[in-house]
Amino acid sequence: MKKLLLTAGLTVAMSGTAMAGSGPGCGLGSMIFAEKTGTFNHVLASITNGIYSNQAFGMSTGTLGCDSSQSIEYTQVAAYLDTNLDQVAVDMARGEGEALDGLATLLDIQASDRAAFSAAAQANFTRIFPSADTTRETAVDSLMAVLREDQNLAVYALNA
Repeated sequence: MKKLLLTAGLTVAMSGTAMAGSGPGCGLGSMIFAEKTGTFNHVLASITNGIYSNQAFGMSTGTLGCDSSQSIEYTQVAAYLDTNLDQVAVDMARGEGEALDGLATLLDIQASDRAAFSAAAQANFTRIFPSADTTRETAVDSLMAVLREDQNLAVYALNA
């Protein structure tokens, strides 16, 4: 009986994490563990979301931190920046780095366009990160505007 309950619990938890993308996604668990970092907290948030099966409710009602008005890709980029905003800013300022490469990968920027992407991000750094208090939303929106303005990079800009 214990094995059955454990298997059922893990199945529910894994179904919640499968929807998550990066981190626990939205839902009650994400709200309870908001601002917490680390694998342990992300797993607990995902398990909470899975146990209560509340992500679908949150997405359909726009509650529990869920916003279904944005595209999945846009949400994934936002989630990546939630976790890596400071390092992406450092890498953008330098015009290179792992966090910037990760962002390019997430945006599906082809290898032939990576140098142009890095150069555009670096050249527009102060526009993308206008202050030390720049939010993820501002950074994503500004980056997408920079991409849209570049004839070769416009194809990689995501719609919010």
